[in-house]
Amino acid sequence: MRYVADASLLVAVPRGVALGLTLLATYLLMGFGLGASGAFAQVAARLEGAVAPGRAHANPYLVGYLDAGRLWAQWIVSRWSA
Repeated sequence: MRYVADASLLVAVPRGVALGLTLLATYLLMGFGLGASGAFAQVAARLEGAVAPGRAHANPYLVGYLDAGRLWAQWIVSRWSA
């Protein structure tokens, strides 16, 4: 029996490949991928830095976000605020 591709599959596959290549390019060029978790982590790190700066700077995961500069200068946050 021969498989006949659905027309929606012929549209979805190139879009999926393009999305995958975009994600790969952001990893290679920026060092991190696309996603909402980066914006959430950036905001959470800033809030903890404001409430408990000693604890935030003692956390090695949060230090990377705190040392990154101004919050809205981060492209992953500022792209969604526009």
